[in-house]
Amino acid sequence: MAASRSSCNFYDFRQAELKRDQSFNRTTRLAMNKVLDWSRDQKEQKDEKDAIDHKDMGKRLIGEVKDELVHYYKDDRGRDYKLAEAEQRAKEVYTHFIHNLIYFILHTQLFDIHRALLIDLIKQKDFLSPDAEKIWQDPKTGFNCLTSACKEGHLEIVNELLAAANITFAGDVEGLKNFLIHQDRDGFSAFITACKEGHLEIVNALLAAANITFAGDVEGLKNFLIHQDRYGFSALTTACKEGHLEIVNALLAAAKIAFADDAEGLKYFLAHQNKDGFSALTTACKEGHFEIVKALLAAANITFAGDVEGLKNFLIHQNRDDFSTLITVCRAGHLAIVNELLAAVKVAFADDAKGLKDFLAHQNKDGFSALTTACKGGHLEIVKALLAAANITFAGDVEGLKNFLIHQNRDDFSALITVCRAGHLAIVNALLTAAKIVFAGDAKGIKDFLIHQNRDGFSALTTACKDGHLEIVNALLAAAKIVFTGDVEGLKNFLIHQDRYGFFALTTACKDGHLEIVKTLLAAANITFAGDVKGLKNFLIHQNKDGFSALTTACKEGHLEIVRELLRSAETVFGGRETPAFLAFINIQNKHGFTPLNAACKEGGSKHRDIAALLITYGADPKITNKRRFNAFSNAPKVFAWQQILLGVVPVREAKTAITEDAREEKRELEYKGAKGAGETRSLRRDDRDERKGEGTRHHHPAEACSSRRDDRGERKGESTRHHHSAYHGSSIFTQKERTTHIVHDDRDRARSTYPHGRPDKRYDGKAAEQDHQAEIRGSKRARM
Repeated sequence: MAASRSSCNFYDFRQAELKRDQSFNRTTRLAMNKVLDWSRDQKEQKDEKDAIDHKDMGKRLIGEVKDELVHYYKDDRGRDYKLAEAEQRAKEVYTHFIHNLIYFILHTQLFDIHRALLIDLIKQKDFLSPDAEKIWQDPKTGFNCLTSACKEGHLEIVNELLAAANITFAGDVEGLKNFLIHQDRDGFSAFITACKEGHLEIVNALLAAANITFAGDVEGLKNFLIHQDRYGFSALTTACKEGHLEIVNALLAAAKIAFADDAEGLKYFLAHQNKDGFSALTTACKEGHFEIVKALLAAANITFAGDVEGLKNFLIHQNRDDFSTLITVCRAGHLAIVNELLAAVKVAFADDAKGLKDFLAHQNKDGFSALTTACKGGHLEIVKALLAAANITFAGDVEGLKNFLIHQNRDDFSALITVCRAGHLAIVNALLTAAKIVFAGDAKGIKDFLIHQNRDGFSALTTACKDGHLEIVNALLAAAKIVFTGDVEGLKNFLIHQDRYGFFALTTACKDGHLEIVKTLLAAANITFAGDVKGLKNFLIHQNKDGFSALTTACKEGHLEIVRELLRSAETVFGGRETPAFLAFINIQNKHGFTPLNAACKEGGSKHRDIAALLITYGADPKITNKRRFNAFSNAPKVFAWQQILLGVVPVREAKTAITEDAREEKRELEYKGAKGAGETRSLRRDDRDERKGEGTRHHHPAEACSSRRDDRGERKGESTRHHHSAYHGSSIFTQKERTTHIVHDDRDRARSTYPHGRPDKRYDGKAAEQDHQAEIRGSKRARM
């Protein structure tokens, strides 16, 4: 290799010397350049069929680096260093460089090319400092060469490092121990790192080295085995989390030897928890490592032999969120582990019925039991396993079994409400079947099970209606029909149960737009309230705390088909559209005075126009005002189609067509606004005028409609050139203020049609629109002259 290339690289040490305490990045770059140079030379020589001798490569590199460093400090820094000082300083920098070089090689794909170089470097005399405090480590991560090799899984390098450490620290047992138990900034030792990455042979190598290093120091060996990182993970917990069964077995065997005379220490090793309170068993349960769970349970049976309470505590251990092993595995959904735990607990609590019951019914800090957790996750087979275990555990204790089934979390969600919310039909059926057996002979108990409500007043039925689970709604209604046999009032109350906001099942389904559920509830109400016309009417006109009926709610949310279904049902129940009761139903007002029609007009969306047209045909009154004295005309968008619908000018069958025409008008306006120039705008408008020729008396713009009506009506002859819709002038349903508002809006529409791109300098109020109109008339007269 050319000397100039390496010299150029190594003179970068000038800056590294000035900041040698923070020189990691610069020296690492130096190491990388050096390795890349060697790689390039090797490739060149291979091309020339003259490959480098790997054994000689390390010596050549080391010799070159040493010579250059000594030369640098002796010649370039001669005034500061004498020869002996220069050699000493070069030696310190060289050692730092070698460590950086090895660290770099361990973390790159160049490892296979430079295996011999790496081993040769490790064997150098000054590779490891006898001073334990000066063992090199990455300033950023705290990794040393041993930790790096363990992480990357380089067994040969680990063995070379351990051999080099034995030579370097000969006679310095503490230094060798410190080298072996060195931790990075996250508290990971080489041993924990190898366990995490799953390198079994490296784990065995480190265990063998630790047995030799800590010979005669039992406590040191124990500490080596139970060492934790900054998160509290020991080697055993780490291996359990990652699912490395063979490493777990190796650790258990090593601990059995290390803690041979310390039963309590072995128990601590097995039951150790991290900072979140997860033990090795809880961790393996969470991750679903079945074979590891079996290995831990077998080890616990041996370790806690003769200590029944210790074994029980090991099995029922909870993390800091009060998740037991059973709740943890129910949440994760590992059926095989659930069965394994239930079998182990059955043996451990053989003489402790109460303890076994507490184990099954235990709840975490949010009040979730194992059953509720499994229901929430939708794990049907686990739910069945828990119910079967409960039947055996609570045999002879009916009240205990009932409490197990109706257990609630801290938000008062029972298992049934939880699963109704999640939408797992099979689990709902399993719970209903179990309740039927458990509450046999207790009619009140099973009724309470069905109508139980959470903290917000949601029952299982209301919850299923809210989330749109039709099949669950049918299952609950069928179950209620059986449970409330002979109790008609109870069945009615089940159907009209309200949450704390006054929403009952029908209102809830209407709000969220579940049409099929609405149909199902209406059919169920017809059967339930058969012979009770008043009750059925109250069911339909029921209002929540804000006065919203099911109809008002559906109108506000824009669910046309639900509105249609409600109107059809009401028409039948109230005896026709003309009856006062039906008119009261369709014009019912909430606490703000909004009728269903007013609510639809207020929302003003495209979906609500169809609803408004439908309500008008059924006899809804647009003149009814809310508490702010606004009626449907005031709240509706000031668009021609809307006003036509509210006035009943457009028949129901033509309402959709009128709405479509209005949408086309809006689309044209957008095209005008998007035109690039005046010429293009005029062309678009000319095309529209041509298109409109021959369309008869139907016009798209309110001003055009008014103009045609003016010619047709003799009583309007002689009026001023400004005309508006008849509803704006002649109708008695508008106050003077409202009439003025509509006039101004119509003038704005006319102004916008005159200036499609808008007038930035003027507000389009009524006065400005009138001025524009008069100017247009004067221009037309001049053109005719």
